[in-house]
Amino acid sequence: MFGGSQAAPPWTNVRKWYQLDDTGKVTRLDDSPVDSYAATSTLFAVDPVSGKHLLIRANDFGYKKTTGYWFYELDVTRKPGEQWARRKDLETAVPQFNPRSPNRAFCTVSVPLPEYGVNPFMGREKVWTSKHAAPPATEK
Repeated sequence: MFGGSQAAPPWTNVRKWYQLDDTGKVTRLDDSPVDSYAATSTLFAVDPVSGKHLLIRANDFGYKKTTGYWFYELDVTRKPGEQWARRKDLETAVPQFNPRSPNRAFCTVSVPLPEYGVNPFMGREKVWTSKHAAPPATEK
């Protein structure tokens, strides 16, 4: 998987995402619903149980305007136009990764552990472990 916005000036908002398979074939995926500066403000990980890709980012890039996180799933097995889904039910569960920058993902990395079915998120001062779940039936 690759794509997302530029992490350097001119800060172009590019929401195009692609999948690269094991033969080198590149397939265009649905555009992400939000900007995704993966180098500075967004976490992008794979859920080791469902295989869905997870995108977590601050709900505003304005330095003092963020109030929480957005949480999206990318399911490449779904047909085009239906690949991204917002998981509002999980947004309040996202921890404060960096106490010096509330509602930001600076200095945080995700390390999926498929043998345990979890995603540890290592922040500046702490490590969190997340086990992803399917959305409630009402959100599909």
